[in-house]
Amino acid sequence: MHTLKATLVFIAVTLVFIYVGQEYTMKEIFILLVWYHSVNVLLSLFFGTSSTDWTGIYSHKNFFGGTMALAAVVLYLQSVRVPKYRLLFLSLAALGVFLVQQSHGGMAKVVLIVLIALLIFLRFIRKLPPRLAFSSMALFLAVGISFVILITTNAEYIIVEKLGKDMTFTGRTYIWESVAKVNKRPWFGYGYDGFWQPWRGIDNPAYLVRVNDHMVGHSHNGFWEIRLEVGWIGLALFVHSFIVNIYYGILHLTRNKAPESELSLLIFTWIIIIAVTEVYISRITTHWIFYVLMTTRLALNHAGSSRLDTKKPNMFN
Repeated sequence: MHTLKATLVFIAVTLVFIYVGQEYTMKEIFILLVWYHSVNVLLSLFFGTSSTDWTGIYSHKNFFGGTMALAAVVLYLQSVRVPKYRLLFLSLAALGVFLVQQSHGGMAKVVLIVLIALLIFLRFIRKLPPRLAFSSMALFLAVGISFVILITTNAEYIIVEKLGKDMTFTGRTYIWESVAKVNKRPWFGYGYDGFWQPWRGIDNPAYLVRVNDHMVGHSHNGFWEIRLEVGWIGLALFVHSFIVNIYYGILHLTRNKAPESELSLLIFTWIIIIAVTEVYISRITTHWIFYVLMTTRLALNHAGSSRLDTKKPNMFN
């Protein structure tokens, strides 16, 4: 019953943001995200700052740090988009970078580095033919994911000495090994939110997944989480969706000169890099919401259903 209820809520939220993606152009979605991140950055200067690791308006530093990394690049794009208010949005972007540092999250710093590198890379590939640009983007993602995996597997030196993060990061690798051993439904999964159910006691499918004799609440990997919930079949469908989205994102980038044409590829990269160590893409979070928005909008753009927006630019528009 829990899985059924959770699934219905997940579907309902997804349908709402499919509708939003249908009703708003890419430019309008970008403006909404500028508003969202501007307010987010400013509020996070006053909330969640009482401990060494800032959490902003969120409950956990990892989610906060990753969100601020995306905020920094979105606000930078807005500064390029609206030269009249460049100083304002550059200042907000700089605050986003500052908040990434204050989260003291090693992964957030890695995400910020990857997104900044992607901003530079997109200036280059937007001039290429779509197929070559797609291949180049695929190569960038492969290098980015390999970079994260390298950090994961060499955590003791890189994370502790270079990024200043504690060794809890390395516990993820033990979790992945344990999950692989106890997963008894590899093809179709356990259903949405059906694997991690501690209230069931020894009937909990994840009962034997432990680190230092403590039960674990999720797999700390978005791809593993999708596989646990909907199996190899569901994961294959997600990967197919992601590849198609990257291709549509490339088409949108090469056909549009506006800075916001880079948004979809930035968001997809942000989602996939964070998914290496976190499960946000499989939950009702901004990661999934942004994925649904971009997927819907790009699909409609590709089908020729994008509405024209001829409004004169102002501070946010």
